[in-house]
Amino acid sequence: MRARLFALMLGLLPLTGCIDADLTLDFQDDSTVETVMEIRFGRELFDLTGKSPEAMCKDGTATVGAEVVTCVQRRTSTLDDFIAEVERRAGADPAARMQQAARVERLDGNRLRVTLDFAGLAAAGGPEVAQARQMAGLMRAALAGHSFVFRVKAPKIEATTGTLSADGKTAERVVPLSAMVSDTPPAPFVTTLAFKSCWFGVFCF
Repeated sequence: MRARLFALMLGLLPLTGCIDADLTLDFQDDSTVETVMEIRFGRELFDLTGKSPEAMCKDGTATVGAEVVTCVQRRTSTLDDFIAEVERRAGADPAARMQQAARVERLDGNRLRVTLDFAGLAAAGGPEVAQARQMAGLMRAALAGHSFVFRVKAPKIEATTGTLSADGKTAERVVPLSAMVSDTPPAPFVTTLAFKSCWFGVFCF
């Protein structure tokens, strides 16, 4: 469902760039992960779709304002189920490609590596992305100021290609919307996280 929503978002870019989105993967502990996706549509864009808030935000919570329509989708699962779902959906359909864009690897019993591959994410949009790319040059003004924000939260972030928060628990990558539809996708967002602090890889707390 997230893949279909993402494809719809990119397919609407030729109409207007009034879309912003936040995707957060919150690895709360070594057994639980919460996924939160928040998408904000300009009201003009939302009205052009002709869809109801419920249809646009299936399995989520929609808030309709005078200028912005917000959709928040929230899901909590076990870490094992989350990793298994990513692996199970590997394939050629759009939903599978969306899952492949987010890779989670166990490095050891205490650490994970999370990779968000923006080339794979764009592939999930299929022909809608191709259409947006063809018109990207004509939409620079509309795209300006809009972005996708990707976050990884954990008890401890060991390394990241994004921006690390002051408390060392959140890695963030902000990608301008124009970059998402460019011919050269942004470099992957890679984060290594740990659930516990360990000395010499043995004494953990």
